[in-house]
Amino acid sequence: MDQQRQRKGNTRPIIGAALLGLLLGVGLGLLAGWVVWPAQYDTVTPELLAADHQTDYAKMIAAGYERSADLGLARAYLARLGPAASDALRRAAGDDPAAARLLADLDAAPTIPADLPAD
Repeated sequence: MDQQRQRKGNTRPIIGAALLGLLLGVGLGLLAGWVVWPAQYDTVTPELLAADHQTDYAKMIAAGYERSADLGLARAYLARLGPAASDALRRAAGDDPAAARLLADLDAAPTIPADLPAD
C-alpha cells in the first residue's frame, strides 16, 4: 500500500513538468511564428488561385459591380486574374445573375474607354 502511494506521488512532478514543457513549446512556437519570423506573402495574386476560387473571385467582383456600376473598376479587378479571367467569369455567370449581368455589360462595352481617342 505504501509503495502504491509512493508511485502515485512520484508521477505528479513528471506530469507537471510535461505540461509545463508543452505549454512552453507552444508559447515559443507561437512567438517565433507570429513575431520573430512571420510568414510574408509578397507575390500572391488572384491569378494563382485554383479555378474554383477564381470563380468565387469573379462572383465577388460581380457583386461589387452590381452595387457600384463601375465597369472600369470591375474590368481592372478581373484583369488581376490574368488569362483565366474570361473563363472564371463565364463559370460564375452560370449560377450567379450578377456575374451574368457583368459578363453581358463587358461584352456590350467597347474595349477602348470613351475618353481616349482611337487612332
